[in-house]
Amino acid sequence: MSESASRLPCVATLLCLLMLWGSESAGQADTSSWLPYEMPDLKQLKGTALDMSFLLDAPAGRHGFLAVRGDKFFFEDGAEARFWGGNLFGEANFPSHKQAEALTERIAMTGANIIRMHHLDVVAPWTDFIVRKNLWGTQSPASTRAFDREMLDRFDYLVHCLKKRGIYIFLSHLSSRKIMPTDGLPDPADSLDDIYAGLKIEGEFDEFLIQLQQEHLKNLLTHKNPYTKLPLAGDPVLALTEIINEDSLLYLGMGAGFSANSDYYKRMLQDEFNEWLVAQYETREALAKAWQPKDGTGHGLEPQEDPAKKNVAFSYHCSGDPAARRNPAWSRRRNLDMYAFLYDTQGRYYDRMYKYLREIGVRCPIAGSNHWISDVADLHLNARLDYLDRHEYYAHPHGNYNYVQGQSISPATPMVKADSLGTIGGLAARRVYGLPYTVSEWHNCLPNPYRAEGPVFMAAYACLQDWHPMQYAYLAFIDYEPKIINSFMVFFDPAHMNVLPASALMFHRRDIEEAPTGYFERVSTGDLMDPAFSPRRNARIALLGKYGLAFDTAEGEPAPANTDLLEQASDATRRAYQSVTGQIHWDLRQGLLKIDSPRTQAVVGFTENQPIVLTDTIIAVENDFAVVVVSALDGESIQQAKRLLVSTSARAQWTGMEFDERRGVITKSGTPPFLMEPVTGKVTIRRDSPMRVYRLSSSGKRIGQVPAQRTDQAIIVDLQASNRCMHYELAQ
Repeated sequence: MSESASRLPCVATLLCLLMLWGSESAGQADTSSWLPYEMPDLKQLKGTALDMSFLLDAPAGRHGFLAVRGDKFFFEDGAEARFWGGNLFGEANFPSHKQAEALTERIAMTGANIIRMHHLDVVAPWTDFIVRKNLWGTQSPASTRAFDREMLDRFDYLVHCLKKRGIYIFLSHLSSRKIMPTDGLPDPADSLDDIYAGLKIEGEFDEFLIQLQQEHLKNLLTHKNPYTKLPLAGDPVLALTEIINEDSLLYLGMGAGFSANSDYYKRMLQDEFNEWLVAQYETREALAKAWQPKDGTGHGLEPQEDPAKKNVAFSYHCSGDPAARRNPAWSRRRNLDMYAFLYDTQGRYYDRMYKYLREIGVRCPIAGSNHWISDVADLHLNARLDYLDRHEYYAHPHGNYNYVQGQSISPATPMVKADSLGTIGGLAARRVYGLPYTVSEWHNCLPNPYRAEGPVFMAAYACLQDWHPMQYAYLAFIDYEPKIINSFMVFFDPAHMNVLPASALMFHRRDIEEAPTGYFERVSTGDLMDPAFSPRRNARIALLGKYGLAFDTAEGEPAPANTDLLEQASDATRRAYQSVTGQIHWDLRQGLLKIDSPRTQAVVGFTENQPIVLTDTIIAVENDFAVVVVSALDGESIQQAKRLLVSTSARAQWTGMEFDERRGVITKSGTPPFLMEPVTGKVTIRRDSPMRVYRLSSSGKRIGQVPAQRTDQAIIVDLQASNRCMHYELAQ
């Protein structure tokens, strides 16, 4: 071969690269053929293939109060309760009456039967320029001890509208409250700036802050709603509540917001530690003996220290590395006691607040908190209450939460290829056997280009695992033409909205069967109270059957321990996992999730230009990454249904937005509208009877018919960019 001939492939390759560079260079997507997203019109949406409000059972509360039976929720009349929904945060909880009616209609049409009302107490400095209203009416209220009448009225009317529409409430009452100088703090000069938004850490042991929380709860929960004629505490629309959002004393020291920084609170914490030591050991001699180093390492009780004098130093600091949570300066027993003190203090706080909520008439199940911490002691503390609640995000933004230049996320890669298993792995590893498990915050965040994968993943595995997921967040304000949004606002993001109806449908109908078996890791009482202990966790078991932790202290039936699942998940060479129900298949190597059930069949991820053959469908996608869901709309199987919905989603971003090469940092702000990458390819559906195929607008309106190919036993839907739609309806 001549030298010139040998160089030809290189030149051709260079030309190809230059062509690609011109279209999608340096992380920039070529959006010239993408479709502008239009916010759904509620009047047009009503009764269409995208309207999932028929899944709701209105009014909320018609079956009586919610209760816990084993690891499930049941209403008073015996009906089982399963929840799928989202969050409203900040000022979205305070719409005008007219806005409240439209908002609840919009929520209902997504198929959500629960809304977590969150950040009702959002104040500066936590807030930003897109979230301003709260229960006190302003970002910087003079006091946080009296509600603004107009805001309370708006909140009450929204509760009324949600109830009427069949949407239950998960109340998050303490999220971002900041104590004001006029609130009466005993030593504001030294301590006021130490109290982090949401009363993190100090709110669990300071008597004054606990009393403020109880006062706030009484005012919010016991006043009579003029529209429902009931106090929220005694209204069955209130399905769930929590004591405090995202807090744990066992996280002490992990950043300024989770620390006692002032002399006032350091002294208070040390005093309470010394009182705890006196209660545990009674005498200084007994304490000194217990703390004596057994292996010659670390110090026990120092000569000058005496718990009766309250001068025994408290110096526990959490660490991301469990082994580093033991302070090498102290003996093993001293380390364990500092940890046990935090455990007991948090437990007393939970017990006290739980009792108070019951005293003021709250009848719904109550959770403790929902911190992202994985410590088994924190999980054990929370498992002492009615149900367990956790939060999990994939590609959570750093620093600036707003969808503007400078915002960054990590990772910027697809969850469908993540060895961590993303939201599914994180949640599975913190589930506790024997309790209902809610996920009151989850999200695959903007600007991750693959975030459309989130809703289908969550719906499928929530069915398999029997979780109750609530996405964070549907809205933060009531403005349907905003100039700026943040990374969590689902209702503005077509990547999520395009598949949210189909995901809700899959969840509510239980199109994926609950796993009949599983494997739960055992945690002993001894390991539980060791801050350095980290249990073996293999969340890949959750891709097969149920998974979580089981405590030796738990009562009732022993947790499942299917060792076949453990063996399969422990195979280091394995990269593909099929659920025991046979309906979910996740290939981590290829990055492909397949859903195959009689009423929902879907692909999520990277098909590598290969047709994906499912029981009743063949899905062939031309996009590198895409989500395609085929749903029966009338309860029959895909083969027998009179109406079908084909939902598609892929990448989406604001007009003109630019990113760095890895697409993890926004380098140039964009403007509305969102642009959506059209999904192209073919969907073949096995059917004996003919069907008409319609293109749908984002409002579900039929905007034209698509010619469909027919074979003897199938209909072929041609997904083309020229169709200018993301949804297709098939009807007989």
